[in-house]
Amino acid sequence: MFFLSIVDLESFRERELIGTGAARAWLRWPGLKRDTLLAEIGSSDVPPFGNYADFLELRYLARWSVRSLLQRKLRSLDPARFEVLGDRPA
Repeated sequence: MFFLSIVDLESFRERELIGTGAARAWLRWPGLKRDTLLAEIGSSDVPPFGNYADFLELRYLARWSVRSLLQRKLRSLDPARFEVLGDRPA
């Protein structure tokens, strides 16, 4: 499998948690699976953020939802995305 190495400079600039860009990617890019991305990243010299990936996902979804709500982009809101988090084993 070919994996593209990227650096999320926006997250560095905004002092985001390590892995925020990856969470954004697996939530927004069609066909990109979270487990696949975490496995590929985990094999490199990146600090392990798979342990708190659920938190990253929840945080990104919450921030995205608040932004969409404040900008009155109600079609962007998708409460079903939060339900998936509750279905994961602890």
